[in-house]
Amino acid sequence: MQIARLFQLAQAGGSVTNGTAGIVYTGDTTTITQTTDVVSINWNTFNVGSGESVNFVQDSSDIAINNIYDASASDIQGSITGNGTIFLSNTNGFIFGAGSTVNTGAFLATTLDIGIPEDTLDTIKLTSSAGASGSILINSGASITATGTPENGGYLAFISKSITSSSGLYSENSEVLLSNEVKTSVKLSGLDIIFDANNENNTVNSLNLEGSAITAKTVLLNSAELSGLLDSAINPPTSITADHLKISADSANENISSSLFNAIDKFSTQNNNLSIQKLSLTDKSLDGHLEFSSTINIKDGIDLELSAKIFHLLVELLVEIYLVLNLM
Repeated sequence: MQIARLFQLAQAGGSVTNGTAGIVYTGDTTTITQTTDVVSINWNTFNVGSGESVNFVQDSSDIAINNIYDASASDIQGSITGNGTIFLSNTNGFIFGAGSTVNTGAFLATTLDIGIPEDTLDTIKLTSSAGASGSILINSGASITATGTPENGGYLAFISKSITSSSGLYSENSEVLLSNEVKTSVKLSGLDIIFDANNENNTVNSLNLEGSAITAKTVLLNSAELSGLLDSAINPPTSITADHLKISADSANENISSSLFNAIDKFSTQNNNLSIQKLSLTDKSLDGHLEFSSTINIKDGIDLELSAKIFHLLVELLVEIYLVLNLM
């Protein structure tokens, strides 16, 4: 089913490749009315200018998958709304400008290709395109909100090897995920994300949260390296409000000790930029052969310090075991 050209420069070349949807363009507003549980639309470009809006009319359980095949990053300066779940994929990246707004039941933006669900609506596969090196930039002044509940999704997810956010991210009923680690599966409320085993490109992994204001029941931060992520998450002006902060990484470098105890100091002194009840740290280092984690009760400073020390000892012990086994 072909869709008529929408904006001359904004959204163009759209075609429905799965499911059905009707699209109407009126002035600066595009309305996409979804009539099946899942719809997949391919776009040549998908930009939303200042003062423009793209509205998805859908049930709260519906999913709209938008695969964007643009040679440039999608530039979002206006608003995107929807009652259900909106997926955006552009291997060349996304820019969410100051003043841009996203307000949907659930929302995912990624620089990986999204596989269309077949037997289930709660699992997607993300695959890296050869040579893709796009990034996600969420500028200060942007506001991105998921209004759904864990029962119908309700998450915000940003997945790319390079993510910079200095904006407000809100999912008060569910989860916020920011991940530059694109190898290990991720489980959100109502969604399992699996990755192609060959996700490799030349982009340097980075996750910069300086200036972000994140509010959610659970905040998940996944990175290729633990120490830098810890430092980014706990230092002002970054602000995180959550019942549970989960930090996960492929590896921990030699600075992990100072990063952990810097985190201890920040949490135990009840720094006003952090409102966390529980912190979980997971390190999937050593080529994935070993995995260890520590869950820390932030309300108990003694328990916090003890748990962090145990976590650091586990890091050292497992590295030693790994070296011994590989030298035998």
